[in-house]
Amino acid sequence: MSTSVIEPDSAAKRREQRYAGYVLVLLFLVSVFSYVDRTIITVLQVHLKRDLALSDTQLGVLTGASFALLYTIGALPLARLADRTIRRNLLTVSLFVWSLMTALSGFAQNFMSLIALRMGVAIGEAGCAPTTHSLIADYFTPRRRATAEAIWALSIPIGTMLGLAVGGWLAETVGWRHTFMILGVAGIVASPFVFLTLREPRRGQHDGPDSDLTIPDLRTSAAILWNKRTYRYMVFAIGFHTIVYYAFMSWSAPFYVRLHGMSLGDVAFRLALLTGIGGVIGTFLGGFCADQFGRRDPRWYMWTPMVACLLTPPFAIAQFLTGDTELSWLLAIVPSVMVNAYVAPINATTQSLMQPAMRALASSITVFSAGLFGMAVGPVLVGALSDMFAARMGDEGLRYAITLPMAIDFIAAAFFFISARHAPREMALNDRG
Repeated sequence: MSTSVIEPDSAAKRREQRYAGYVLVLLFLVSVFSYVDRTIITVLQVHLKRDLALSDTQLGVLTGASFALLYTIGALPLARLADRTIRRNLLTVSLFVWSLMTALSGFAQNFMSLIALRMGVAIGEAGCAPTTHSLIADYFTPRRRATAEAIWALSIPIGTMLGLAVGGWLAETVGWRHTFMILGVAGIVASPFVFLTLREPRRGQHDGPDSDLTIPDLRTSAAILWNKRTYRYMVFAIGFHTIVYYAFMSWSAPFYVRLHGMSLGDVAFRLALLTGIGGVIGTFLGGFCADQFGRRDPRWYMWTPMVACLLTPPFAIAQFLTGDTELSWLLAIVPSVMVNAYVAPINATTQSLMQPAMRALASSITVFSAGLFGMAVGPVLVGALSDMFAARMGDEGLRYAITLPMAIDFIAAAFFFISARHAPREMALNDRG
């Protein structure tokens, strides 16, 4: 009798686990589309500067601030929507909107029209990350979340790699306008598949019977988030680190084209391999270390990105200052790995610290920090410094403009260290499942 009861339960559990695995793959692919559409503009900068007669500051606005403004503003209300509505529907609409705006970018005629369309991409993508992290938390137990988040986070370097490689190849083959159109249409075609195959999970199903499913008002939510000091200082750390991340990612292609005389196709190929392989290693390594060491000491969830932030500046600064092209690419391996190591630990920490009804909002705050500081400041800072230095140095000004912001990662490391001090107490109550 016991066997007849256990077997159906075991079979049902295996089906649930298989479907959770499918959901993770689906969310991974949606995120790949997101980062492809977000990244392609960085490799298209050379063509855009030439065809639309743009300054480096304008390129910085296009690759950073124009996207970040709407991305950060949209993340908060869309996260509240994700905490209250069917997340499958929100994710489907988000994918369709950002893909449509990407396709329409191919019709842009000037700087202002391209900015408007990039803002449209940002609004669509703002609904992706908070919704995704909330779904992962409801499909995986607390002990499996960091690993699930690490697997999902591999979509960032892989999407970035594909954006650089495919974007660079298409730009050289069919031009920047058709590149936007082709990649945008691919996402439009994929959006109905998300709607038809993704099931909405029960909120908090892996958080135990005592988990709080009530949705606090915005003022109460803000107070809860601020009072969690692990989360508070982590958000500050994310803001400073992503200045370095987006400065590094947005300006590497123009740097090698202008300062090392490489072709765009060669640079795109090398950057794709570097960011793809390095990003995969860094993202997985960050999640693996946080999971393995964090089981014994929760401070490792913040110590892992702290170590990565300490290792990035020395190698990145040397990479951009050396005049030897091959040595520069060799030095770039370390920062390419390290800049991605923060993703899985901070996502897992956010989901484990928060009650189920606040997870999307908490994720959106990390998105807000990355957008307000990283995307909005990093690329524009490098562009503005490059224009300022160009008066005396010409193209050499870009070398120093991209080098200076790398040191900001030391500030990020300090905030991750402060955050880690509070992690044992605040995460102990959430160690369930």
